Amino acid sequence: MKQRLSTILLLLMMPLLLSAQVYRTQILSPKVMSLQAHLADAWNKAPVIELHSEQQVSISFDEMSHEYLRLAYRIRHCNADWQASSMNELDYLEGFSENDLPEGATSEATTVEYTHYELNLPNDDVRLKLSGNYVVEIFDRDAAEEEALLLQVCFSVLDRKIGIDAKVSAQTDQAYNDKYQQLSFELQTPMGMIERPDSDIKILIRQNRRCDNQVFGIPPYMTSGNSIRYQHHPSLVFAAGNEYRRFEISSH
Repeated sequence: MKQRLSTILLLLMMPLLLSAQVYRTQILSPKVMSLQAHLADAWNKAPVIELHSEQQVSISFDEMSHEYLRLAYRIRHCNADWQASSMNELDYLEGFSENDLPEGATSEATTVEYTHYELNLPNDDVRLKLSGNYVVEIFDRDAAEEEALLLQVCFSVLDRKIGIDAKVSAQTDQAYNDKYQQLSFELQTPMGMIERPDSDIKILIRQNRRCDNQVFGIPPYMTSGNSIRYQHHPSLVFAAGNEYRRFEISSH
């Protein structure tokens, strides 16, 4: 009877586990196009800002109409794997978690009508009190609930506590000066700050801001004093993506 009860409880819990949402930057409405998210005034840098600095995350997109919309945004704090954390918003936000989006600029003399919107975070309405991962959701206040959410953007706030020394080499564990690159890096932490590197540190690696081949949660290769090294792991080898392949020309 106990075994059967345990099985039933497990089956009942599985939908709850599977329903935990993992946030990612994405467009959720066919009416939205041209979504961009980056460090303000630096279009080629990831949306990552330093805590208590003047840096901002810049978000922009086009809504494909000239229709007046009451758009708004809300900010949520996420844990290391981009699921919503259990923190109270008073602990990580100063101001309001939900605010009106700045008024957009309508297109002029274009074949297709659209309205361009821009949002910078943090701003006068909301400031961030903690480092970590965040997601901002932009929605239409007047739309039906199932159609209200237009897009979501993930960004991070960092608080520098440790040093990082990283190297990328074409001499990899898979090939030598071929079509791969291998990453190795070392963390320099204050003595006693990290007690259990395997569980206390969450590593996320992205190649040129790509999410399709990102690496999450690799273990340390070596720990010595205040140094934690990550190297010689298969997940640290990336395709180089060089369009110029090696070839040989022989003359006779």
